[in-house]
Amino acid sequence: MEEIIVPRINANDNIYVVRTYFVAEGKWVNKNDKIAAVSSSKSVVEMLAEGEGYIHFLKKEQEEIKVGEVMAVLFKDAAEKSTWTEKADSGGALAADFTLTKLARELADEHHLTQDELRQLNKKLIKKTDIELYLHHRKAAANEYMPLSFNQIEVGKAVTKSAREVPKAFQVSKIKANKLVKKTEQLTEEFGVIIGLGELLAVALKESFTDFKKFYGTWQDDGQLLISGHPGIGVTYDMGNGLFIPVVKEEDAASVERVSEVMLEYKINAMRGEFSPQQLAGGAISISITAAEDVVFVSPIIPPGQICILSAGSIISSPAFDQEGQIGQDSYFYLGIAYDHRVINGYEATNFITHIKNKLEQLDLRIYQHNTKEEENNDRKNPGT
Repeated sequence: MEEIIVPRINANDNIYVVRTYFVAEGKWVNKNDKIAAVSSSKSVVEMLAEGEGYIHFLKKEQEEIKVGEVMAVLFKDAAEKSTWTEKADSGGALAADFTLTKLARELADEHHLTQDELRQLNKKLIKKTDIELYLHHRKAAANEYMPLSFNQIEVGKAVTKSAREVPKAFQVSKIKANKLVKKTEQLTEEFGVIIGLGELLAVALKESFTDFKKFYGTWQDDGQLLISGHPGIGVTYDMGNGLFIPVVKEEDAASVERVSEVMLEYKINAMRGEFSPQQLAGGAISISITAAEDVVFVSPIIPPGQICILSAGSIISSPAFDQEGQIGQDSYFYLGIAYDHRVINGYEATNFITHIKNKLEQLDLRIYQHNTKEEENNDRKNPGT
């Protein structure tokens, strides 16, 4: 008698399906004859006879079968098949070569182990510990290990530290964006560089430092707050090569035009996954912008060493009535603030985010752009004015 055992077809599946048989039950097959088609989740494989004999199938078509399980047996003659059938009817054909303890049998039945899987243990007496060890190795063989990048490991350390040490609170405000969308389009055309919400937020945060210094500090273990004399604005970037938070320096955040130049450089660096230590240093407060369509808002992790981070999702448009009762489009987005509750309470957070909200909605362009060419020429002619 010769067993036809299902081999492993791929590394992902342990259970396959017998799709069809190419020979009839009880027929004689020769070596390398096609006998069945077995499918995994990814492919269909034709099984060939490794010997010759009269075939007897143990599985039906469309029935599941495990790796290492016997699908069929080959008999050299009718006498051999008769002997096997008698033993199978009495429960001895597949179990005569080993014995299971009661606990081992219960565990094997719980995990639906086949006789062939048990036979692979190569033991006359199979104990519960033998089954447990086999299950452990089977699970390990099916696992796949994926190494993380150095950047992702460092990100993991930072977010773990933040989650462990910072008692975070979070709130969200709805920001009108009709005027903002128009102005960013105008500024983009004027400066020849894409200007969006991130650039405007960076300038707004720089302008808000004097009135809200607490939001730009670093917690000290003695209960004091260290306030930076030159607060930089961190901006998150993730272009598929890792998460980075480079910093827009205080002097670069004086106008949206300069900020746009710096952030364009940072975007290119993020695509390459390359930042210098100087570009990543000096952040006192951060911004997390997610412009992906349908992302409503983001609840970010506060970077270690900072007190808060602002976040914004994509700009959303919805039908709305204008002042004349006509149907138009209303644009808005959600601005979130995650803050360290050891330092900031909800009332202060509301005041701060309302302040930023008003800056964005009112959009005073005097703080968002450089002087015009004419103004710059006048400044050079009259340096004392």
